[in-house]
Amino acid sequence: MGFLVPAFLAGFAALAIPVLMHLRDRNEQTPIRFPSLMFLVRLPIRTSDRRKVTDWPLLLLRALAVALLVFAFSRPFFGSAAAATVDGRARAVVVMLDRSMSMGYTGTWEAAKDSARAVLAGLQSRDHVALVLFDEEATVAQGWTQDVGAARAVLETVEPVARATRISSALRAARGLLLAAPPAAPELVMVSDLQRSGLSGVAGLELPAGVALRSVPVVSGTRPNTSIAMVEARRTVTGDRVLLQVQARAVTRELPDARRTRLVLTLGGREVGAREVTLPANGEFTVVFDPVPAPTGAVEGEVRLEADALAGDDRFHFALPADDQLRVVLITPDDLARDETLFLERALAIGRAPAVFVERRRVGSLDAAALTRAALVLLWDVAPPAGAAGQALDEWVRAGGGLVVHAGPRLGARRIAALAGATAIDGLADRRAGGGAVLGELRSDHPLFSPFRATPAALAAPRFWRYPRLTPAVGTDVLARFDDGQPAVLERRAGEGRIIVLALALDVREGDLPLQPAFLPLLRRVALYGSG
Repeated sequence: MGFLVPAFLAGFAALAIPVLMHLRDRNEQTPIRFPSLMFLVRLPIRTSDRRKVTDWPLLLLRALAVALLVFAFSRPFFGSAAAATVDGRARAVVVMLDRSMSMGYTGTWEAAKDSARAVLAGLQSRDHVALVLFDEEATVAQGWTQDVGAARAVLETVEPVARATRISSALRAARGLLLAAPPAAPELVMVSDLQRSGLSGVAGLELPAGVALRSVPVVSGTRPNTSIAMVEARRTVTGDRVLLQVQARAVTRELPDARRTRLVLTLGGREVGAREVTLPANGEFTVVFDPVPAPTGAVEGEVRLEADALAGDDRFHFALPADDQLRVVLITPDDLARDETLFLERALAIGRAPAVFVERRRVGSLDAAALTRAALVLLWDVAPPAGAAGQALDEWVRAGGGLVVHAGPRLGARRIAALAGATAIDGLADRRAGGGAVLGELRSDHPLFSPFRATPAALAAPRFWRYPRLTPAVGTDVLARFDDGQPAVLERRAGEGRIIVLALALDVREGDLPLQPAFLPLLRRVALYGSG
C-alpha cells in the first residue's frame, strides 16, 4: 500500500477522540436533601464509567469513521501500484514538454521530442500517461490514457511557439491531473531546456508528497544567440517633412567572439534601410537607422538580422498608428485633492513621440466608449470598478489593453483580497521613522526599466515613506522590491493585455520620487510599456 499524501496519516491521532468520549463520566448526580446522616453507615463507592468502555460497538463505529476520513485524505493506492517504483509495473506518468521559443534552437527541439518519445517507449501496458504542453501557459494535450500510440500521435504534431517559458504553469497543470489520476504510482517527467528565466512563480508551489519529479534537460554546453530585444519607432518633424526614426536593440549571449551582422528595416514589406554592425560576444548594442519619409497613415514594419541557430527571435515586428497620440484614462477617487496628480500629469505631458493625452474620470464614470478611445487606463489609488464597468474593463484588458494600478495610502488602508486579480493588500508599511525605504531588488533587464540600464543608481535614490504591503498572486511577476523585501512593482498578463501594480509613491506626500530625475523617464516608460 502507498499514499499520495502520506502527511494526512498524522490524522490517526484523532482516534483518541472517540476513546476519550467513551471514558468520559456521563453520570449526573443529583443531591438529595436528608435530615440526618448519623444513623447511616459510610460506604466507599467506586465508579467504573471512567475505567472501562461500556459500549464497544459504538466506539468501533466512531473509530472506523475517523480512520476512513484519514485514509480518504491520504489517497491510498493498492496492489501493483505500491510496488511500481520497484518492479516498474503500473505507473501514472505526466510528460511535460516545453514548447517555448527557446526550444526552437537548432538541435534542441529534435532532442526534446526524442526524449519524450523515449519516455513513452518505456511505458508498460498497465501504465497510464498524460501529455502537458507548456510555454507561458500550460495545455493538457492528452488526458489520462493507456494508449501510448494516441499520446505519440499528439506529440508528433507539436512545434515550438513564439512565447516565453514558465515552468510553474506546467507544474500546476500536472498537479491538477494528479487529482484525477488512476490508481497507480504517480510520476512527473519534464522535458525542457530549463531556462533560468522560466523559474518565476515556482517558489512556494507544492506537489503532493511522494510524487516523483524527474527532469530531462535537452541542452548541454553553451548556446550562442543574437536576438532583437526591442524596436522603437517614432515620427519626427524636420521643417515641412515628417520622418520616421527607427532604432533597434540587439542582445548577444555566449558568442565565441564578436559577430559581424546586417540589420534590415522594412516598411510595408519593402526594404527601406540597412546597417552593418559588429555585435559584442556578450552584451547589448543599439542600432539607429537613417530617418526615412514617414508613410501616410498607420505604419507596419519589421527589423530583422541575419538568421542564426535560433530563428524565432531574429525578427521584430512593430506597428505605429496613424494617430501618434497615446490616450491615458486616469481614474481618480472622489476625495482626490486637486494637486495630488499634478506631478503625474505634468510628467506624462512632456514629449511628442508619442504625445500623451490624459483624460480624467471618476471611478464610477468609466464606460465602454472611454475604453474604446484609450490606450491605457491608470487607476489612481482606487480599486477597479465593479459591475458592468468592471466587466467592460476586464474584457478590454484581455483584448490587449493596458491597466496600471497605483496603490497608495487609500488602498493600503484597506484589506483587499484580490486587486485587479494580481495581488492582495494587507495594510500599510510605515517607514517614516527610519528615513524611508529605497528600492532594493530590481529586474534591470525588464523593458519597464530600460531607460536606467546605463544608470541603475538613479532608481536607488528615491525615498518612500509609506506604501501598501502587497502579496502577489500565483502567476504574477515581481519586477521590483523595496529594501525590506516587500513588492514594489508587479506585472501580470491577462489575455493579450497586461496589468501593472505600482506601490511607488507618485506624489510628494508619501515619498520624494516626483522630485528625482528618474521620475520623468520612469512614468513615460510605464505609459509606453503598459499600453503595449
